[in-house]
Amino acid sequence: NFLSPFLATFDAPIPHSTFGRRAQSNVPAQALVLMNDPFVMQQAQAWAQKVRAPTQSFAACLTGMYEQAFCRWPSQTEIREARSFLSDQVAFYEQEGQDSESAAHKAWSDL
Repeated sequence: NFLSPFLATFDAPIPHSTFGRRAQSNVPAQALVLMNDPFVMQQAQAWAQKVRAPTQSFAACLTGMYEQAFCRWPSQTEIREARSFLSDQVAFYEQEGQDSESAAHKAWSDL
């Protein structure tokens, strides 16, 4: 009956008590949890694995990701920015000693 720290950050109700109204908050901790929580990171890695089909082009992978996340196609600006971001991230991970496939997967997870 213990509340997960992840859920507590987002004001989840305490399982063993009832309240008519919960307090609401919007704090920097929520953004940090979404960036650093192991569950969120695992989900990002799983999504990157699902989206990155080896036979698909960059544009097809990115379009699929945008359709799933935003129900729309990416704009040309978003495509350019994503390509630049992924290129920078891959270079960073390769510089850290990752092989190119691992670096690409981590970069897509970061996206």
